[in-house]
Amino acid sequence: MSDSKRLFIGIELNQIHKENLSETGKRLKMYTSNGDLTPKDNHHITLKFLGETKDNRIPVIEETMKEVAGRFHLFLSYMGDIGAFSKGNRSTLWMGIKDKDTLVEMQNRLDEALEKLFYKKDETPYVPHITMIRNAELLEGYEDVELLSSKLKLPRLPILIDKMVLFESTRVEDELKYINIYEAPLAVRRNEDISQTTIRSI
Repeated sequence: MSDSKRLFIGIELNQIHKENLSETGKRLKMYTSNGDLTPKDNHHITLKFLGETKDNRIPVIEETMKEVAGRFHLFLSYMGDIGAFSKGNRSTLWMGIKDKDTLVEMQNRLDEALEKLFYKKDETPYVPHITMIRNAELLEGYEDVELLSSKLKLPRLPILIDKMVLFESTRVEDELKYINIYEAPLAVRRNEDISQTTIRSI
């Protein structure tokens, strides 16, 4: 039995987000000649990829997450426009995040804290996003992702950022699954009405 897990830290999305992203992904794929859609239940926002990690290191990672999460109050971000990471004629298409400053700051603080645990800091600036399609080849005339965003009439659903999640990436019956194995809640301001914030976020 393996004594390690393939891990990453991210933001978990609710079922309303996942249903919406799944439908948007199907419409987006109409403008590609190929590509692999993200399965509905795998949509998330990555904060930090950790890779293969020994089980005995997980408690200190969880403690680090708890420490960083406690420095931030829960907040709202919003789904944004379509973007792309391109290599040759293939692209990873993603949905960006609006009102992302706090999210970027939180990722930076997490990155710095994990560096002390000998995880290498990310060399490229953090771009918060939700992966929609991998290995996509856009159809001729639709290489401009701004044009795609306008054609798709994207929703601007709010996303309540209220916790960091440690995910295990694993295969279950040959399907890739992201399993929530630990949650580090963000701080709540005194007298903050969480129920109303949650209602507004969906």
